[in-house]
Amino acid sequence: MTEGPQEEEQRHRAEVAEARPGWRWWAAMVLTSVLGPAVAIGVSSASRRHSEQALCEVIVLSDDAYQKNPRPSSTVQELAAAMTRLRHKYRC
Repeated sequence: MTEGPQEEEQRHRAEVAEARPGWRWWAAMVLTSVLGPAVAIGVSSASRRHSEQALCEVIVLSDDAYQKNPRPSSTVQELAAAMTRLRHKYRC
């Protein structure tokens, strides 16, 4: 049984319509395009805050120790000044 030109065109249109992405595909693409980076930014931000908090503990401990026991060495004085700057920078 052979198809006529109209039946062949209808079959072709049906195949093309099935191959086109529907609204669900587009919705999934938009959601993953928006939510993926948003989640990555959120995780990165939380990780950064956690790292800064851990670093703040070390900075505060060192800065307090340098302020209580000042040493005459220029290297230690530079280190103490650097710790004080870091303490202000990270708002510890």
